Parts: sequence; C-alpha cells; structure tokens
Amino acid sequence: MAPAPSSSRAISPVVKTVFKVNPNWWRKPEPQSQGNHFHADRLRRQRVAALLSGEVDVIEPVPIQDIARVNASENASVLTGPELRTIFLGMDQVRDELLYSNVKGKNPFKDIRVREAFYKAIDIELIKTRVMRGLSTPSALMIAPQLFPLSKDFTRPKFDPDGAKKLLTEAGYPDGFRSHHGLPQRPLRQ
Repeated sequence: MAPAPSSSRAISPVVKTVFKVNPNWWRKPEPQSQGNHFHADRLRRQRVAALLSGEVDVIEPVPIQDIARVNASENASVLTGPELRTIFLGMDQVRDELLYSNVKGKNPFKDIRVREAFYKAIDIELIKTRVMRGLSTPSALMIAPQLFPLSKDFTRPKFDPDGAKKLLTEAGYPDGFRSHHGLPQRPLRQ
C-alpha cells in the first residue's frame, strides 16, 4: 500500500519538482492526472502569463496586483480568503543606542512618544486599499484578528501626521531621525 496518490519523480531544489502518478496507491486518484510539475523558478510575470495562457493550472501566490486580471480571464480564477499572517512594524526598544541611525548615544524608540508618533504616521487605510487592494484586515494587535475574538476591543491610533510631528518634536526630534526597519521575507507584492 502506498501512502500518497503521487510520488516524486525528479527534484531540482529551488527550481522544479515533478510528481508522477503512484500506481501503487490504494485509492483511485481524483481528479485523474498524469502527474504534476511544481515550478519555483518563475518570476511573477512569468507565473501569471503561464496561468493565463493555460500552460499551468495553478500558481501560488497570485500577485495582488494581478488578481483582477486573472479573474477576468477564461482560464482561471483566484480563490482568496483570510490569511493568518501579520505584518507589523517592530521598533528596537531594548538597545541603549539605536543601530543604523543618525541618532548616536541613545535610542529614540525607548520614548513612548516616538513609538506613538510612528504609529500615528502610518496610514493603515491607504495600505489596506492601495497596497493590499482591500485584501487585508488591519489589526491593533500582533496577531490576526481571526485568532482572537476580543481583538475588536483594541483600537489603533488614528492616522494623524500632524499629531505624529508634534509628538516627535516633544520627544526632541523636530526634524525626525533615520532608522532601519527590516521587511518581511515574503514581500507584500510579488
């Protein structure tokens, strides 16, 4: 008895995995298939073009900016739904001196006014509507709202650039300062 309806036939790490039908599998494979090819080497545009042309049946992920185009095609449609991934802006509040900054000898993020200013400077609705094209759910917490029923009891500070500037001035940074923030490993736009 075989544990899966298909087995690896050829693997080229980071590029391609080919699966063939496992003739020893105990059930009838559904749907009937001669096998599957998983390509990891294609650029975003190549993946979308291959899907739209019918060269491939599935791509993952479908880049956000291409969802409408794929849905308008006759060959494919996009299945969307909530994701449990949370992207957040973390601030180094531990070190006494902020790394990769033009501020020397201290760490501005140890001041709550600076952290609140950063929060108020983020237009989360703009990110939701323009960058994520309506496919995100802003959260005031570091976990997806779907995971915590009481998340609705927490609120984010409203986007307030003037309030952010005022807080930075009060904290001693009227012209702001430079700092480095890492990006998620899987970018928002692929």
